[in-house]
Amino acid sequence: MATSRNDSNQGAGRHARHTAGQPAPTRRSVSTPRMREVSASGRPIDVTRADEERETRASAARADMLDTLSAGQGARVTNRGNASEAADRARANAEHRFETRHGRGSRSVIDPRRIVIVVAAAILVLVAIFSIVKCATGNEDSSDDSTGTDQTTSSSSSSNSVVVPEGGVTYDGVVFTLSQQSDGLWTVVGDDGVNSPATVFGVDGTPFSLLIYNNVLVVPEDNADGTWDVAAYMLGSDSLPTLVTDSDGDTVSGSGEITAAVLNESTVHVTDSTGATTDVALE
Repeated sequence: MATSRNDSNQGAGRHARHTAGQPAPTRRSVSTPRMREVSASGRPIDVTRADEERETRASAARADMLDTLSAGQGARVTNRGNASEAADRARANAEHRFETRHGRGSRSVIDPRRIVIVVAAAILVLVAIFSIVKCATGNEDSSDDSTGTDQTTSSSSSSNSVVVPEGGVTYDGVVFTLSQQSDGLWTVVGDDGVNSPATVFGVDGTPFSLLIYNNVLVVPEDNADGTWDVAAYMLGSDSLPTLVTDSDGDTVSGSGEITAAVLNESTVHVTDSTGATTDVALE
């Protein structure tokens, strides 16, 4: 037993000397696979490899669930070339969101009956305006006609007379007018449009107007002594002009100056500055 222990000690000493003279060997780290219990066949199961295989199968399953993007899919950057298209798309999306949120029937729809009512009201307003304008125009025309009639009556009411400019009248194609001579005297001049105008007769006073009744020229005149009278001349005769007289043969006259002379049928209504009105009968 002693010998064996000594031999062991000697061997250990030799081993110590041997290791002392050489460097210690490098230790390698070797991963030891984890082992589970044996399988049904009796072989041990490599847990690490099983995990790797399971992870590989899971990755393949996830890859099968993903869709590959084709050309034109994915995000698009808006630039000048597609700005209008992007705006249209945004507007369409906004309208879609509005319709989705509020419904398609939420937009206001104009009732056709309301349109008919508005059009009818507009027509009534136009008719009323037209009626008002027509009435106003008709009144103006009536006033103008009345004024024209009064002016014609003031000069003459005979159907044989026509009022011409500047107080003239016409009879049988001849125009008769009042004319003042260079010496200040007044005359009645006739113009047939063919021959030179000719003096028909002279007026003693200052004529107010020239009237005609049938074929008689009538001149209401103011005199220098502050009175007035009416001169008459029968056309187509060789008689001289005369002053109109009453039934007693007295000259019809008045005081002041003549302010109006209106011929009504065969009577001249003369109004003077005193306010008096005198009827002068021509027959």
